[in-house]
Amino acid sequence: MSLRRLATKALTGAATFQRAVSHGPNGLFARSATGAEAASRMLARQAPGGRRFASASTNPDPAKAWSMYYTHENAYLNWVRNGATFTAVGMAFTIFKGQTEHAPVSLGGCVVQSMGACYMVLGATQYVTSSVALRNLMGISPVGWAWISLNASWPTALYLIGLSCFHGLHPRWLLGLIADNSAVLPARLQERIFQLVAEARHKEFEEKSKRRRTGTRTGF
Repeated sequence: MSLRRLATKALTGAATFQRAVSHGPNGLFARSATGAEAASRMLARQAPGGRRFASASTNPDPAKAWSMYYTHENAYLNWVRNGATFTAVGMAFTIFKGQTEHAPVSLGGCVVQSMGACYMVLGATQYVTSSVALRNLMGISPVGWAWISLNASWPTALYLIGLSCFHGLHPRWLLGLIADNSAVLPARLQERIFQLVAEARHKEFEEKSKRRRTGTRTGF
């Protein structure tokens, strides 16, 4: 047998062995991967709640848990920063229109402020839902859940109150609360609070008078 024929047979045999090992559903690597997937599914069934990564969910590494927690917090802060930025830009639009065209409100400014409000609300929602999804990996305790609930609620609540005050929709309970504790406020802020309370009461009086006049005209 010639040397060329021996080399050809050797190369053919090597190619056949490689195909048998690495290709096809019955290959050696395929069978190994199938076995690994079966073992993973078995561990997942044995894990609490039927989840994978049983060791990570039951006993998370403290360093990895804290790293994931801070990453999670930074992602939420990005939502809040974007919301505050777009709201500030929208307020600048409104102030610019008021100074240049004496317009009481800017439509573009309201649109940009709406974008900021969406960022705030969606950010808080994503913050809570992702906390639920990553609760096992981060090892969140009951105190941690209380902290997450607080962080998800107070920025959005204060933001919505501040935005409503910017547009002249001052909550009455807020005015009453500040007026009752106005003694501890600076003098300039006290004057502003009294002015807002007087305007709110005057507006309420006008609305009542208007309803009375309307009722008198209709005979009710």
